[in-house]
Amino acid sequence: MHAFEPVPLTDGDNNLSIRFFRPQQTTSSESDMTKEKGTTEEAYLHLGTGGHEKAVDQVKSLHDFSAIDLSKQLVLPKYVAFKGDNDMYLRARIIQKRNYLEFSSSDIADSTVVNTIFPNYANGNVRIKSNHFNGFWRLSPNWIWADSADSSSRDRDTLFRVVMLPDYIGLQNLGNSRYCKRLTADRKTSCLNAAVDTITLEARLRVEEAVLSREIYGVEFKLSEARIYDEKPLTYPSMTSTNDTNELHAKTLTLKYEETQAKTWSSTVSLKIGVTAKLRAGIPVIAEGKVEVSTEFNSEYEWGSSIQTTASKEASYQAVVPPMTKVTIRAAVTQGSVDVPFSYTQRDILTTGEVVTYKMDDGLFTGMNNYNFQFETTQEPI
Repeated sequence: MHAFEPVPLTDGDNNLSIRFFRPQQTTSSESDMTKEKGTTEEAYLHLGTGGHEKAVDQVKSLHDFSAIDLSKQLVLPKYVAFKGDNDMYLRARIIQKRNYLEFSSSDIADSTVVNTIFPNYANGNVRIKSNHFNGFWRLSPNWIWADSADSSSRDRDTLFRVVMLPDYIGLQNLGNSRYCKRLTADRKTSCLNAAVDTITLEARLRVEEAVLSREIYGVEFKLSEARIYDEKPLTYPSMTSTNDTNELHAKTLTLKYEETQAKTWSSTVSLKIGVTAKLRAGIPVIAEGKVEVSTEFNSEYEWGSSIQTTASKEASYQAVVPPMTKVTIRAAVTQGSVDVPFSYTQRDILTTGEVVTYKMDDGLFTGMNNYNFQFETTQEPI
């Protein structure tokens, strides 16, 4: 039997590289790290997560593996158009009797620019299908042709890794591990080619949804899963009332203050890019230490943006001031933030005129508001 040396993993990396080393001899009669089958050595990769070990299937050769952190990975929208560094959309075009993809369209409503994304949730890769050609993107030899009818995810030439950056993405073809770029060569002009090892200027792709209009409705908040956090007290300037007589006085004191609220509707899995939606949804707020849904928001909304409002308000306090006494009134309030997951229905009208409706379960509302408004009084003789 043989034993493999354990390989330490670091928490700091999102993409961990794991290498198998050659086995060492051991005198143990059993080993859960190796398996003998005839004369062939078969290694198993063991990963410890949360106190549990999980064995990954046997490996016939010694080489590198990648542990992919999918916890922060977002999924591209289903129907998209890609724009290159020349500010032109990538469109389907037959060149030399082949289904090429060329950065040459100026109109997102052009039916040849629409592509459908097929994500693989297990590993984060995607396959991309040209709606015009009705074929999946494929590496051949380094050009990207939209001519594959393979419905599986086994052909690495049809698989792409999406690298998300703030204003653009990179698309790495898994067939040759190179990034796709706009390339002019071999009598082709500005066509898509998996040619570079890094995300160069020509490999920066902007993604736009091929959607003319969007409506989001049927929002159902999961209040039992709401999370209140970042609670902090706020204080306002104190008010005083002095009674220098021998009689009891009642006086109404009015506090003027400003209250700030913030609200954001977003999604934790699906990206929504560059499309303003007509949103109908309630607004969760914190009230008396719990979360409840208040008035409804019904307006145009850029998905994922924060709406912050500041309102001038007044609060009145009826102070009873004893004779020869000064009363000081202090107002305090709690400010807190809240996250509430929700499901919703999304109805899109595509640039082709097609209407598609989705039931989504990845919504997340984030809000901030004030609550627990209280007055505190102190008295002192004069």
